[in-house]
Amino acid sequence: MIDDLLRLHKKLREKLEVVVLSYVEIGDVFEELKDDFLIYCKITAKMRAASEFLCNQMTDCEVTKDRIHNLEKDARRANNQLEDSGPSEIKDLIAMIPQHVMRYHMVLENIKKQASKAKRTDIQREAK
Repeated sequence: MIDDLLRLHKKLREKLEVVVLSYVEIGDVFEELKDDFLIYCKITAKMRAASEFLCNQMTDCEVTKDRIHNLEKDARRANNQLEDSGPSEIKDLIAMIPQHVMRYHMVLENIKKQASKAKRTDIQREAK
């Protein structure tokens, strides 16, 4: 389901680019993609089995082991470009997948708070 997850993130990135210009559309973005967020539920439900599978594959399959090491190396390289570096080990990277969707409510809460301070009820309403 990684392709589905990547597709969701690409859609979300495209939709949120518009929101930078008009926060009033934030509600429409999440409304439109709400069914797509079920991907996170499906992935999270299989997270433990996926971790065990990768552990087994790393001990049994050199190709998988090399790919995982390359992924971890890419993560370390990407982290070097950030002020606050993130995880680079596969078990930590896997755990990040469900964390992303869990942060969206905080983004919306911050938008509502900022809209309230700016007395923008239209934006507040859409974030709700």
